[in-house]
Amino acid sequence: SLLASTTTSTTPAPPPSKPTTAQTLASFLPFARPIKPYPRSSSPLPTAPSHHPLPSTPLIHLRLFTPLTITSTSSLPTAISQSISITLHAPSHTLTTTLALTVSLATHALTSLTVHHLTPWAEPELGTWIRARAAGTACPAAGHDVAGACWAVGRYWEVALKRALCWRRCARAWGALCVGLEGSGGEGDHDGDDTGEEDSAAEPKEWSRAEITPLLGRDEVVFRAPNRGDDADAGGGGVQVFVRWRVGFDWTGEAESRVEAGVKRVPRSWRDADERASLARIPALFETLVEERGVFGATRVVVGMVFPEMGERGV
Repeated sequence: SLLASTTTSTTPAPPPSKPTTAQTLASFLPFARPIKPYPRSSSPLPTAPSHHPLPSTPLIHLRLFTPLTITSTSSLPTAISQSISITLHAPSHTLTTTLALTVSLATHALTSLTVHHLTPWAEPELGTWIRARAAGTACPAAGHDVAGACWAVGRYWEVALKRALCWRRCARAWGALCVGLEGSGGEGDHDGDDTGEEDSAAEPKEWSRAEITPLLGRDEVVFRAPNRGDDADAGGGGVQVFVRWRVGFDWTGEAESRVEAGVKRVPRSWRDADERASLARIPALFETLVEERGVFGATRVVVGMVFPEMGERGV
């Protein structure tokens, strides 16, 4: 009936079951707590490390052993040849070399190699060698040696920069004595720049293009004492000592330094006073000192011996 359908059932609910002893003990264990599932990431898992080499290009291998930046472009001027232009440049573009290659598509052989551009300051030392190497006349067995040419450019830059930093250090230490280097020393702390035990503790730090460019390619520094009456001949100056650092190459393109020192000019008064011929022994002394102390260390000794009255500024 309607009354029966609207009346709430008065049947009591069954009492909750009492947990068993095993359930009561399990509730104290850590794994009894529900564990929230870890959300899965939609991104793929990272690739596991592999012993296989990474994909690379030949330019990566060229940059591994050179301080230069290498770029290249290629074109197909004809149906049977390919032209490739390789540009090597040092930091701040202080040295730039462009090599033009022509490759035969039929034989995949290098048919020509020319030096399209070379920074002018590097022409006297690097230009002659690299052009002969590119033409294949320096080493006929190697042919058009593009690898040797690129290696020589990189090694020459390293030695030329080291030499320029040494000249900068000389200008900082003896600016009044260095002919043509007045004002080339710059400001700031002095740092070591060349090879040898005395100079190896401090490596070159910072340099700017404006500061280092006038010294790049310079292969000689002359130290000259100011004129002082009887120390100078009529119409001339005082004693002059030179330090010469020239760069050559062996057959592989490795740069080789040839460093020497000597007396460029000796006034009459100096010749009369030099009874032991000390000035004549400067070349041999300098050569020994270079092996022991490096170029700047040897220069320091020679300059201090010839010009003891000219104090050295802190280096």
